[in-house]
Amino acid sequence: MKKGLIAIAFLLIAIAVVWTATYVIRDGEFSKRSHTIVMEEHFDNGEAMYLGYKFLWEGIGRPTLMEVALLKKDGTVLTQEDAFRIQPYVENSPENQIGALNEETVINDGLADHLLPLKGFKVDSNFRIVLRVEYDENQPVPEIDRLRITYKKFGVTRQQIIAFEGILIDES
Repeated sequence: MKKGLIAIAFLLIAIAVVWTATYVIRDGEFSKRSHTIVMEEHFDNGEAMYLGYKFLWEGIGRPTLMEVALLKKDGTVLTQEDAFRIQPYVENSPENQIGALNEETVINDGLADHLLPLKGFKVDSNFRIVLRVEYDENQPVPEIDRLRITYKKFGVTRQQIIAFEGILIDES
């Protein structure tokens, strides 16, 4: 009888540990707090644009960013063969100065010094992702409607999909 009670107690403790670990790993989400869209003529000189977006992490732990991918309306990931070539960064500046700026301004004003590689960045609650965007006007403009953040938290890789309104203002 005593061994049966010990086995049941051990089973209940194991279930509680697994449930707690699952909760801690799954708790939390990112939310996008701003959006930047530019008009097509911003790319007329062939120069890259830098577009900044505010994000908020709410949850247990500090996730480590692994990747940001833009998803087209059909669910496929934006690639280098599409009209936009994207390089994501994290802006490490208390002023959060990059909204929509051309590459020349970012470099000349020293703002590029505050851009860190996204992969491996450990998130606090508020942070900014800056996308360096090159535009190939000879390619059709994809309908981008989601952003996928891949991150690690407590050694477990997770993904979250967030609504994303695109990059260019539709001038039609």
